[in-house]
Amino acid sequence: MQLKALGNDVEVVAPPDFEELVTGNDIAFTPVGPILRNATAISTTPDDLRRLAEESVREQFRVVTKAAAEPNVLVAGGALQHATRSVAESVGAHYVYASFCANTLPSPHHAPPAMLGRVPVNGTPEENLVQWDQHRHYFTSSRDALNAELGLDPVDAANALSCNKAGQT
Repeated sequence: MQLKALGNDVEVVAPPDFEELVTGNDIAFTPVGPILRNATAISTTPDDLRRLAEESVREQFRVVTKAAAEPNVLVAGGALQHATRSVAESVGAHYVYASFCANTLPSPHHAPPAMLGRVPVNGTPEENLVQWDQHRHYFTSSRDALNAELGLDPVDAANALSCNKAGQT
Protein backbone atom coordinates (compact mmCIF):
# COMPACT_ATOMS: atom_id res chain seq x y z
CA MET A 1 0.00 0.00 0.00
CA GLN A 2 2.82 2.39 0.90
CA LEU A 3 4.61 1.75 -2.41
CA LYS A 4 1.41 2.66 -4.24
CA ALA A 5 0.89 5.74 -2.05
CA LEU A 6 4.39 6.86 -3.05
CA GLY A 7 3.32 6.85 -6.71
CA ASN A 8 4.64 3.44 -7.76
CA ASP A 9 2.81 1.02 -10.03
CA VAL A 10 2.41 -2.11 -7.94
CA GLU A 11 1.63 -5.64 -9.03
CA VAL A 12 1.71 -8.58 -6.65
CA VAL A 13 2.75 -11.98 -7.98
CA ALA A 14 1.73 -14.57 -5.40
CA PRO A 15 -0.13 -17.85 -4.93
CA PRO A 16 -3.82 -17.67 -5.88
CA ASP A 17 -4.78 -17.70 -2.18
CA PHE A 18 -3.85 -14.02 -1.94
CA GLU A 19 -5.88 -12.69 -4.87
CA GLU A 20 -8.86 -11.41 -2.87
CA LEU A 21 -6.66 -9.70 -0.29
CA VAL A 22 -4.52 -8.00 -2.93
CA THR A 23 -7.24 -6.96 -5.37
CA GLY A 24 -9.41 -5.86 -2.44
CA ASN A 25 -6.76 -3.21 -1.82
CA ASP A 26 -6.92 -2.07 -5.45
CA ILE A 27 -3.56 -3.60 -6.34
CA ALA A 28 -2.89 -5.55 -9.54
CA PHE A 29 -2.48 -9.29 -8.99
CA THR A 30 -0.89 -12.11 -10.98
CA PRO A 31 -1.22 -15.66 -9.61
CA VAL A 32 1.70 -18.09 -9.61
CA GLY A 33 1.83 -21.63 -8.32
CA PRO A 34 -0.80 -23.77 -6.65
CA ILE A 35 -3.46 -22.82 -4.14
CA LEU A 36 -1.57 -23.21 -0.88
CA ARG A 37 -4.49 -23.55 1.50
CA ASN A 38 -5.36 -26.82 -0.22
CA ALA A 39 -1.86 -28.24 0.19
CA THR A 40 -1.84 -31.40 2.23
CA ALA A 41 0.72 -34.01 3.04
CA ILE A 42 1.23 -36.22 0.04
CA SER A 43 3.41 -39.23 -0.37
CA THR A 44 6.42 -38.14 -2.41
CA THR A 45 9.89 -39.42 -3.02
CA PRO A 46 12.92 -37.12 -2.99
CA ASP A 47 12.87 -37.33 -6.81
CA ASP A 48 9.21 -36.23 -6.83
CA LEU A 49 10.05 -33.27 -4.58
CA ARG A 50 12.95 -32.28 -6.81
CA ARG A 51 10.77 -32.46 -9.94
CA LEU A 52 7.98 -30.41 -8.31
CA ALA A 53 10.52 -27.86 -7.08
CA GLU A 54 12.05 -27.54 -10.56
CA GLU A 55 8.60 -27.04 -12.10
CA SER A 56 7.79 -24.43 -9.46
CA VAL A 57 10.99 -22.49 -10.14
CA ARG A 58 10.46 -22.57 -13.94
CA GLU A 59 6.87 -21.32 -13.48
CA GLN A 60 8.06 -18.52 -11.17
CA PHE A 61 10.67 -17.37 -13.71
CA ARG A 62 8.05 -17.36 -16.48
CA VAL A 63 5.38 -15.48 -14.51
CA VAL A 64 7.67 -13.04 -12.68
CA THR A 65 9.56 -12.18 -15.90
CA LYS A 66 6.27 -11.35 -17.63
CA ALA A 67 5.10 -9.24 -14.66
CA ALA A 68 8.46 -7.44 -14.41
CA ALA A 69 8.22 -5.70 -17.77
CA GLU A 70 7.71 -2.23 -16.25
CA PRO A 71 8.57 -2.00 -12.55
CA ASN A 72 11.79 -0.57 -11.21
CA VAL A 73 11.52 -2.42 -7.88
CA LEU A 74 10.64 -6.06 -7.27
CA VAL A 75 9.76 -7.14 -3.73
CA ALA A 76 9.73 -10.81 -2.80
CA GLY A 77 8.48 -12.46 0.36
CA GLY A 78 7.94 -16.00 1.55
CA ALA A 79 9.90 -19.20 1.73
CA LEU A 80 9.57 -20.20 -1.91
CA GLN A 81 10.64 -17.08 -3.76
CA HIS A 82 13.33 -18.33 -6.12
CA ALA A 83 12.93 -16.22 -9.25
CA THR A 84 12.33 -12.64 -8.16
CA ARG A 85 15.94 -11.76 -7.31
CA SER A 86 17.24 -13.15 -10.62
CA VAL A 87 14.50 -11.54 -12.69
CA ALA A 88 15.14 -8.17 -11.03
CA GLU A 89 18.82 -8.40 -11.86
CA SER A 90 18.10 -9.41 -15.46
CA VAL A 91 15.80 -6.43 -16.10
CA GLY A 92 17.87 -3.91 -14.13
CA ALA A 93 15.29 -3.46 -11.36
CA HIS A 94 16.00 -3.06 -7.67
CA TYR A 95 15.20 -6.05 -5.48
CA VAL A 96 14.01 -6.30 -1.89
CA TYR A 97 13.28 -9.45 0.09
CA ALA A 98 10.75 -8.80 2.85
CA SER A 99 10.34 -11.68 5.26
CA PHE A 100 6.99 -11.83 7.00
CA CYS A 101 8.02 -14.85 9.03
CA ALA A 102 11.50 -15.46 10.40
CA ASN A 103 11.27 -19.22 9.92
CA THR A 104 11.56 -18.68 6.15
CA LEU A 105 15.12 -17.40 6.65
CA PRO A 106 17.90 -20.01 6.83
CA SER A 107 19.15 -20.33 10.39
CA PRO A 108 20.82 -22.87 12.65
CA HIS A 109 18.14 -22.01 15.23
CA HIS A 110 15.22 -23.64 13.39
CA ALA A 111 14.45 -26.17 10.67
CA PRO A 112 13.21 -25.02 7.26
CA PRO A 113 9.46 -24.59 6.70
CA ALA A 114 7.20 -27.45 5.69
CA MET A 115 7.07 -28.42 2.05
CA LEU A 116 4.12 -30.40 0.66
CA GLY A 117 3.07 -31.29 4.15
CA ARG A 118 6.52 -32.58 5.11
CA VAL A 119 7.37 -30.85 8.36
CA PRO A 120 11.08 -30.92 9.23
CA VAL A 121 11.89 -31.63 12.86
CA ASN A 122 13.74 -28.88 14.68
CA GLY A 123 17.12 -30.25 15.77
CA THR A 124 20.52 -29.13 16.91
CA PRO A 125 22.05 -26.17 15.07
CA GLU A 126 24.14 -28.56 13.00
CA GLU A 127 21.12 -30.73 12.13
CA ASN A 128 19.07 -27.66 11.20
CA LEU A 129 21.79 -26.42 8.84
CA VAL A 130 21.91 -29.84 7.16
CA GLN A 131 18.12 -29.67 6.68
CA TRP A 132 18.42 -26.15 5.19
CA ASP A 133 21.07 -27.42 2.75
CA GLN A 134 18.80 -30.33 1.74
CA HIS A 135 15.83 -27.96 1.35
CA ARG A 136 17.88 -25.53 -0.78
CA HIS A 137 19.18 -28.39 -2.95
CA TYR A 138 15.69 -28.98 -4.36
CA PHE A 139 15.66 -25.53 -5.95
CA THR A 140 19.23 -24.52 -6.81
CA SER A 141 19.91 -26.53 -9.98
CA SER A 142 16.82 -25.29 -11.82
CA ARG A 143 17.28 -21.72 -10.55
CA ASP A 144 20.93 -21.71 -11.63
CA ALA A 145 20.05 -23.13 -15.07
CA LEU A 146 17.43 -20.42 -15.56
CA ASN A 147 19.92 -17.80 -14.35
CA ALA A 148 22.33 -18.99 -17.05
CA GLU A 149 19.59 -18.53 -19.67
CA LEU A 150 19.31 -14.90 -18.47
CA GLY A 151 23.08 -14.47 -18.64
CA LEU A 152 23.40 -14.42 -14.84
CA ASP A 153 25.80 -16.23 -12.55
CA PRO A 154 24.59 -18.93 -10.18
CA VAL A 155 23.26 -17.59 -6.88
CA ASP A 156 25.41 -18.47 -3.91
CA ALA A 157 23.50 -19.53 -0.83
CA ALA A 158 24.66 -16.56 1.26
CA ASN A 159 23.21 -14.05 -1.21
CA ALA A 160 20.14 -15.95 -2.37
CA LEU A 161 17.73 -13.54 -0.67
CA SER A 162 19.76 -10.52 0.27
CA CYS A 163 21.07 -8.73 -2.80
CA ASN A 164 21.41 -8.51 -6.56
CA LYS A 165 25.20 -8.62 -6.58
CA ALA A 166 27.78 -8.49 -3.84
CA GLY A 167 27.38 -5.17 -2.04
CA GLN A 168 24.36 -4.09 -4.09
CA THR A 169 20.91 -3.93 -2.50
